[in-house]
Amino acid sequence: MSIPEQKCPHCSKPILHGAQWCPYCGASLIDERHPYGKVSSHRFSPWIIAMFILILPLVAFGGCWLNFSLDSPTTASNVWFLVASLGCPASILVGIVLYVLNVAYMRKQ
Repeated sequence: MSIPEQKCPHCSKPILHGAQWCPYCGASLIDERHPYGKVSSHRFSPWIIAMFILILPLVAFGGCWLNFSLDSPTTASNVWFLVASLGCPASILVGIVLYVLNVAYMRKQ
């Protein structure tokens, strides 16, 4: 049974499976941010992007709906409405920017 080989993502030379450093170019093959040493292909987690594009706008929409459903809106609900109405498009915009940065990072690798 032979030891499986893999290629270095930086110089494309064959290296032993499970190696932490490339012996040819010296590049680290371990992503320090990942607890198991998995090489990550994403700059930002897809869950973070989904939070900005989906979850936060839903929370903001809930705040807008709450303000309109009250018979007599209070100052707190008016402030919540203002934050939600500005935060919803801003959150979607941040999510789109993170997605574009992610795509650019993956193409660069």
